[in-house]
Amino acid sequence: MDCVNTRGVYLEGMETNSSLVAIQSICEDASGGLWGVDQNGLLVSRINGQWSPALVNAPWTNAVDCVAADRNGVLWIGTRNSGVYSWHDGRFTNWSTNSSLASRVILDLLPAASGNLWIVGEAPGGLQCLQDGQMRSVKMPRASEHLTALAEDASGNIWAGSESGRLMRVAGSELKDQSSLKSSEAVLCLYPTADGALWIGYEGVGLGRLKDGHFSRIGSEQGLFDDYISQIVDDGQGWLWFGGEHGIFKIRRDELESALEGKVGHVHSISYGQNEGLFSAEADSAGINAFTFPHALRSRDGLLWIPLRKALAVVDPKILFFNEKAPSVLLSQVTMDGQTIASYGGMATTQRVANLIAPDISLRLPPAYRHLEFNFTAINLSLPENVRFRYQLVGFDNDWIQAEEGRSASYSRLLAGTYQFRVEACLGDGPWNDQPTTLAFTVAPFFWQTWWFRLGVLVFFTLCVIAMARYISFRHIQAKMRLLEQRATLDKERARIARDLHDDLGCSLNKVALTLDMTQRQLEGAQSVNGKIQHCSAMVRQAAKSVDEIIWAINPHNDTLRYLVDYISQFAVEFLHAADIPCRVDLPDNIPDCVISPEARHNLFLVVKEALNNIARHAGAGEVRLRITASEDQITITIKDNGRGFERPPENASCDGLRNMHQRMNEIGGQFELKTSPGAGTQVAFFYSSLQNTGKPKHAISDGLSQPYNGEG
Repeated sequence: MDCVNTRGVYLEGMETNSSLVAIQSICEDASGGLWGVDQNGLLVSRINGQWSPALVNAPWTNAVDCVAADRNGVLWIGTRNSGVYSWHDGRFTNWSTNSSLASRVILDLLPAASGNLWIVGEAPGGLQCLQDGQMRSVKMPRASEHLTALAEDASGNIWAGSESGRLMRVAGSELKDQSSLKSSEAVLCLYPTADGALWIGYEGVGLGRLKDGHFSRIGSEQGLFDDYISQIVDDGQGWLWFGGEHGIFKIRRDELESALEGKVGHVHSISYGQNEGLFSAEADSAGINAFTFPHALRSRDGLLWIPLRKALAVVDPKILFFNEKAPSVLLSQVTMDGQTIASYGGMATTQRVANLIAPDISLRLPPAYRHLEFNFTAINLSLPENVRFRYQLVGFDNDWIQAEEGRSASYSRLLAGTYQFRVEACLGDGPWNDQPTTLAFTVAPFFWQTWWFRLGVLVFFTLCVIAMARYISFRHIQAKMRLLEQRATLDKERARIARDLHDDLGCSLNKVALTLDMTQRQLEGAQSVNGKIQHCSAMVRQAAKSVDEIIWAINPHNDTLRYLVDYISQFAVEFLHAADIPCRVDLPDNIPDCVISPEARHNLFLVVKEALNNIARHAGAGEVRLRITASEDQITITIKDNGRGFERPPENASCDGLRNMHQRMNEIGGQFELKTSPGAGTQVAFFYSSLQNTGKPKHAISDGLSQPYNGEG
């Protein structure tokens, strides 16, 4: 198949016996003429599109190594053993070792903007400057350093690169080593640009740039086509062109600068090779034993001239813009775990392979696959190596991914779901496809990823939670029922004991008291006997009252707050009435229906009884006030008298009473408070908060169910 294409890149050279001889050094003079040195050391010029020998009557007898032209129209020629010649207005002038030239072999010539000529000789330390006809040498940082590149930047600074990777700058009469810019590989070329930047081509480590004192570097890992850069030239169209070991290529300058500044992580190189007719793509480069430093050139007509090893590449950048339509992309093959599952044409011999040509094709992948790979290509016969691809897996990738190497995309195991693979192409810097090539496919879920399995797990989990809750609730109810049964059994036993005490011991004590009364009436004349009988009768009646208190304490019917309030208030009134002390009682209108334990109820009654007993015996009070307040969780009993009071507890039995009250309240988790002063009476308060609400409605306290046993049967 033949391909007809506009030639934007072609080869030239010195034609000899139907073959081309490479031109290694090239320059353009002030009038626009092109001069060069071919591979055989012959000085040539380009006339009417042909390279031919020039200055055939020149005075040198040895080969020419390099040629350069300054803005004043002077042509400078560096020879292999005869030094430097200048040719101007038809006259030759020579500088040799007899004229203070350091080396016979001249590797490079650099006419500076100042009019000086910088000369690089083969001998180590061979950098010299020809200024106003005088030759002066430049001191090297190291005497054995071999220079491999020379350039002048936009500010007029002269820079030199060496075989050891050093970058140096001329300062006065010496080269200053910029040690922070040293590379591990040789500097192959230096190229200054008008913005003040100095571009550096390295041997094996890519491209560097020095700008505003900041150095940065990129290599093939960032998309550079070649890490061996021996030629650099700007085409004036926004591209930098490079000659390397693998051929010539170009990159957008702004893209390069963005990558060097860290704004992007990758650049796109466009290479030119055999598809442009370049049978020899390897660019010429300087070396330790080379006889020239090759320089790429942009001539006044905009053409680029890049020396190659076997020819001179000529590039016309104006016709190399990729403005044609993007090539169509074909999905050629889809493989899963190394097995083809779809291909272009379907591989008709295998029915298990899907046909990618079929419309609306959709693949369904099993859940246990491990690796999925898409292979794609594009048809372009002119510049296939400059076709760029990008792809995206919708449902997995957030953005397009550049296919940097090869024409395939691979993914490891994907989650269950529906996906769409998209791929598109462009040619060089041209537009991408209007419509990407797509392939939809579905990854089947494992059975535990299906909706019915998840619903079943949810239902099962819910049932387990319900069953567990019911089990815990049932166990809690059982424990509560056992506790209630135990409490009911205990209450039943307490009620039985209370009835037995009331019906048996209480009746017996009453009978004894009645018998003593009867005996006393029969023996009215015997005063001594009457006194003893009367004393015994009082003791029996006191014992009956104690039995009544015990019965009240153990009877479960009285385990409520309102029964406690009733009993204490009634006891206080009767006790103080017997002591001939008025008692004012302040009770709450409504009392919460709370349960109070027998122990707490008994101790509260005893501390109240002890407080009333102390008032009757010691206070000398004319009045006592009993105040009871009750809430859902606390009862407060306050007893205040207007008696004599005291400064501190006396050292007698009454002090034991105070200690006993305090101890009893501590035992039930309550608090005891005493306030007194001489002549101001005494106030005691009891606080108890461990009440249990029964949840029943509140009742008034006037139902009379808490009447104490009065000894009347």
